[in-house]
Amino acid sequence: MQTLIQVYMKSRTSLRDAIAGDTRHLSDYDFEVVREQQPGRNPGWLKLRSTLADRRGAIDVEWHSGHR
Repeated sequence: MQTLIQVYMKSRTSLRDAIAGDTRHLSDYDFEVVREQQPGRNPGWLKLRSTLADRRGAIDVEWHSGHR
C-alpha cells in the first residue's frame, strides 16, 4: 500500500531539512534518517524508517522549492 500526502507552505525554508535536523524528536517517535540527498539541492529528499524491528516500510519526504 502507498499513501501520498502533500504539504504546501508559504515559507521558503525546507521542511525536509527541518525534519532531518530534528533528531531528538525523531528518536522520540522511533524514527531514523536512512538516506538523504545533499542538503540544499532541489528537489531534496530523505528516507525515514522506524527503529523498531517489528515495523516495516519507510517514509519518503521530498521538497520542491519551485512548486506553488
